[in-house]
Amino acid sequence: ENRRSIGQDTSDSDEDATPSKKTKGNVRHENAVFVLRGLFPLLTFAVELPNGLKGKSSAYEAASSTLESIVSSVSDEVGKHAGSLYVVSRRTPSARSARYLRNAPANTPGSNRRRGIDDEATPAGGGNVLTPKTQNRRPRGRGGADRSAGRAGTPCPPSLKKAVTPSRSRSRTPVRGTHDPATSDKLKPPRPILSVILGLLHKLSTTKGLERAAARQRSSEAARRCLPRLPTLERAHFLKFAVRLCHSRAASHRMFGVELIGELLPENWLWGDHYEEARGGG
Repeated sequence: ENRRSIGQDTSDSDEDATPSKKTKGNVRHENAVFVLRGLFPLLTFAVELPNGLKGKSSAYEAASSTLESIVSSVSDEVGKHAGSLYVVSRRTPSARSARYLRNAPANTPGSNRRRGIDDEATPAGGGNVLTPKTQNRRPRGRGGADRSAGRAGTPCPPSLKKAVTPSRSRSRTPVRGTHDPATSDKLKPPRPILSVILGLLHKLSTTKGLERAAARQRSSEAARRCLPRLPTLERAHFLKFAVRLCHSRAASHRMFGVELIGELLPENWLWGDHYEEARGGG
């Protein structure tokens, strides 16, 4: 480093200052990724070890204890340096998207486009929303003439009524009426190093072989050992992920999510977080 600084002019040192700082800031993150990638095969019994199943079980216990100690030490370190490790802007992209979903009009994009055209031709006081141009428009797609005949009120045979009714009576859920736990609640994103641990827990919750009870038990045990060590924010993120697992398309993911939530309900820290949130007015 001394030789480099001596043989370097000021312009080069100014250009290389920012990349060196970024590299120093990412060292801890890269080390965490490297260590957790090494623990993942041991936690999922994906490594061939001596003594067969007994060796895999011993390796799993060692990896679980190591992961638990890592989570505990990292959480303590993040708690001590919360201001320097984590800075969140007031308007993050996730917050903007959640705000848009809450304030979005309860219409589909196509109806918004038609309404914008009609509003330009309609007086400010209101009146008829449909303009002559929109009344004479023919619906696009196959069977447009049959649907227009059904809308005009002309008599049509029962076969055409059956063809017309499903498209007309199709329920459209407005955006305001939906409740997505990932966007409705205001949660800050997880902190950089703890997000790597959350990624490992997510991967354990969606790994292959969860249709077997033993695999689900191993993954849930690792999650239950790590969650009490995590801060409240990261615990909330994982709980929302577990709720989304219950609505997954994969049957094994749904089964794991339901079992995990059932095992977490008696935990004291869960109700402690709930009490603190209710006490703080959140």
